Amino acid sequence: MSSMVSVGQRFQVDPGARLAQLDSPGCEAYAAEGSEPGGAPLFALVCGPELPPRLDYFTSLARIEKLPLLAPLAWTVAAWPTLGKERYILVFEQPGGARVLPAPDAKIKPLREEDIFRKVVRPLFPVLEDLSVRSIPHRAIRADNLFYGGDANAGAVLGECFSAPAGYHQPLIYETLENAMASRAGRAMGELSDDLYALGVLLAVLLAGGNPCAGMTDEQIIAAKIEKGSYATLIGNSRTSLAMMEPLRGLLCDDPDSRWRIADLQLWLDGRKLTPQQAPLPTKTARAFEFAGRPYQDLRSLAFAMSRNWAEATKVIKGQELAKWVKRSLPDKELAGELYNRLAAVQIASQRSSNHEILANVLIAFDPPAPIRFPDFASVPEALGQALAIDFRKPNTVEIFTSIITARLPNFWLEAQAHTRSEFVQLKKTLEMAAFNLQRTGWGFGAERCVYEYNQGWPCRSPLFDSFIVADIDRLLPALERIAAAGPPEAEPVDRHIAAFCAARLKRIPERALTALGGAQESSEHRIGMLRLLATVQHLTASPPLPALARWFVRLLSPVVESFHSRPYRQDLALQIQNAAEKGDLTLLLTLVDNIADKQTDEQDYAQARTLYAKGAREIRWLEAGGLTNARQVARGSGQATVLLSAVLAGTTLVILTLLYVSTM
Repeated sequence: MSSMVSVGQRFQVDPGARLAQLDSPGCEAYAAEGSEPGGAPLFALVCGPELPPRLDYFTSLARIEKLPLLAPLAWTVAAWPTLGKERYILVFEQPGGARVLPAPDAKIKPLREEDIFRKVVRPLFPVLEDLSVRSIPHRAIRADNLFYGGDANAGAVLGECFSAPAGYHQPLIYETLENAMASRAGRAMGELSDDLYALGVLLAVLLAGGNPCAGMTDEQIIAAKIEKGSYATLIGNSRTSLAMMEPLRGLLCDDPDSRWRIADLQLWLDGRKLTPQQAPLPTKTARAFEFAGRPYQDLRSLAFAMSRNWAEATKVIKGQELAKWVKRSLPDKELAGELYNRLAAVQIASQRSSNHEILANVLIAFDPPAPIRFPDFASVPEALGQALAIDFRKPNTVEIFTSIITARLPNFWLEAQAHTRSEFVQLKKTLEMAAFNLQRTGWGFGAERCVYEYNQGWPCRSPLFDSFIVADIDRLLPALERIAAAGPPEAEPVDRHIAAFCAARLKRIPERALTALGGAQESSEHRIGMLRLLATVQHLTASPPLPALARWFVRLLSPVVESFHSRPYRQDLALQIQNAAEKGDLTLLLTLVDNIADKQTDEQDYAQARTLYAKGAREIRWLEAGGLTNARQVARGSGQATVLLSAVLAGTTLVILTLLYVSTM
């Protein structure tokens, strides 16, 4: 048997026992067992390295009642034996049966309406009700994440939703229009209304025995939902009873304000008859506008088409035809005037703004609820930070995020909404802080700071931690210590990601610890700045000694030691540094290499030594140039010697005569 991996004190996972049928997207399932004999069968999900689980909800789930939902029993971060790298590991109870739909594109025998009502909607209702009370959106309600119960009469069990960001792995048909138009990374956290919409799609899939939009591309599905509405796109001409048509219309309503709420679903389950309100389709214009060879008669469809053909759309908004069409064809003349003025302003804005920013602005004006869109990028405003974090290493992601924030596109999006929501206030503050962090380009700020400031559970994305998960500041220094103990790499122990992670997770990091990192990459100032930052973290987190990390710094700090001019001082300092490194005290190490008084004394002594050396050098050059042997110097020296000798003889004679005179008296 493979060596077991512990998850807390109660569970063990067997790396040699794969349970592929219980895999989640991006995660592999393995058999697990608990410490209590006779308990329910367990399994564990080993998460992939790209996406962190939704850890912020785990505390709430620990107190969840017994419901047909795969909720994690425990989680941990541990090195996975077959990889030698750390992974998130989540433990669950195994569902009683197989998946209702084996795969997203699979086909099954359509379920009877009676079975859907009794085995799906009835069991899932208390799950949705409980999650809504806890303010936890599920965001993974779909047929291939639904399991049969243990016997033929048991209700279905809803699969897990915690191994990846909300909605990231949802097939597009299960997403509302706004989230469907966003990229996976840019989908909203969502709320109960999004789960109720997904429940409506789930019913449509079970009635059809598979994806009712099979054969359609994502672009075609979105275009159909815009033009015909979600209900008509998913149900079409399918024969559905009036009893089932009622919840389908209510749940698949594209207007979130008119969509069924949990109370409406409860009334329907109790046998009450409701008349669902259908969201109005986009208002048709008097005449169509041709774009990329196709006619469009509403702003939302046109905006979506333009977002899929950025190059052609850029040409169109700079011309006159689109503005004329808006002014003449829109039935709402007030809106037509506003949009005409905005398009007219494009000609002026093109002198100072990029084409991408201008077109993104126009798309918001044409379709305010839609995500903020750029080439190959789309995100709802609340998910901009998440999109940055997930796609940070993809080309152009940082540049796109920076352009969106600095161009204030989210602010324009907020102003364009028909209804103001309470969460907009906090969102606006978040966006303002993002703009502030982007303006400061030094270490500890910039786009890296935004990643960790707006994704609290996100692990540090430094390349140094490719084998580690450092989602908590307390894990940072131990991870660096393990890297150093294994043989420190050529890279430095601090990069922009680590600096930003520390600044976001430890608000008490002094400004000096960050500004010192701004020196040239190989400079003594920069290297002392790295040491200052990690010494601060060691102090604030009460971290144990870090001898291997300290020895890593010894090598990096050799130029600092060599910058002192006194050889005896260098030798003594190197010895003190070695002793401090063995103790693993980064603060002591910092005190030794960042001693301003000793540095000033060394500079003063060096300046004095240079002065004496220069004087001695001048005298040597004078002697070498014949200063004592040239004729003029000899003549001048002889004259001075003669005068001196004459004076001495005269003085001596005077003394002798004086003594003779005194003795004869």
